[in-house]
Amino acid sequence: HQNSNTPQIILSDDWDLALEDNNKSFSSSPFLSGRVTDDDGIDTITLSIYKSSDSTLLRQGTISVHGSRSITLDIPLEDETWSGFTMTTGDSTGILNEGSYYFNITVSDIDVGVEDDGTGVATLPFNANFNIDKTNPELNIVSPVKDSFFVGEFSISGTSYDSVGITDLLLYIDGATTPVNVSIESDGSWSYLVPNLNKAGNIELIVTAIDGSGKSATDSVSISLDSTSPVVNVSDIIIPNKINKTINITGKATDNQLSNVSYKIGSGSWQNTTLEGFNWSFSLDTTPYYPLTTETLYILAVDSAGNSTEVSTSLTIDESSDKPEIIFKTPTVGGTNSFAGTIN
Repeated sequence: HQNSNTPQIILSDDWDLALEDNNKSFSSSPFLSGRVTDDDGIDTITLSIYKSSDSTLLRQGTISVHGSRSITLDIPLEDETWSGFTMTTGDSTGILNEGSYYFNITVSDIDVGVEDDGTGVATLPFNANFNIDKTNPELNIVSPVKDSFFVGEFSISGTSYDSVGITDLLLYIDGATTPVNVSIESDGSWSYLVPNLNKAGNIELIVTAIDGSGKSATDSVSISLDSTSPVVNVSDIIIPNKINKTINITGKATDNQLSNVSYKIGSGSWQNTTLEGFNWSFSLDTTPYYPLTTETLYILAVDSAGNSTEVSTSLTIDESSDKPEIIFKTPTVGGTNSFAGTIN
């Protein structure tokens, strides 16, 4: 005889369905444990599993118990079939992959069709949400690369992924104990503009990704901050005394991370010098500036962080500066004389 009580669905204590926003994570095969009771006898139990993202039905099975008043549930949720259940074809075959899902249970007692007042059917108070998460998140710092140099602010960026979603992406800057929470785009990419730290030297950037199951992954990169410009002195630029035809100009620039030294003549374009250590050199064809021109030589030194120093000096290009020089010795007065001298 049907009384006013509906069937009771009792899940194990690790399933907390007090709130709609519930969630349980499995790092191994997920199991549903619990018990169904009804004092008039249970007719059927139906378990349905859906994909969280779009509510696609993935698994559904029904077991007929024909009047038993208590049934114990111990169901491997990821399996394609459940012992004793008649399975309904869903949109998934094989075991459930890592991801986010939810299930519900519908229980009917044996008198639900006799006194159809709705009291003979029970479901869970809320959908039971669960994650299958057996692996740590994927995390990669794409930029900057190791041992990069920067001045002032700079950007750090990368990618992250997890089958159940990344809940937190934490950036620790230069040993800080309080992280920056970095936003993640829908495609898993992320970036953050690190402000000017007003310091020089090596620093470490540590990024930690935490997924919905509490699993984490960490990546790090070391870079250098440099706010000191290279040193270039005009007095160190060596230019030949006679400036015509092709000449060789040399000099030096100092910096702990000197990257490049370039030059230009007047309003011309910048050209790279040959750099060996701190010493630089280049050859200059002066014939385009004939016969007589005074030009400005610019030297630009740049370090790996982008700091730069520019100096300039003048060049007087004179085609006639290499004409032969004839020096006569004073001839002897009277008699037969011969002339002698030097040509330079």
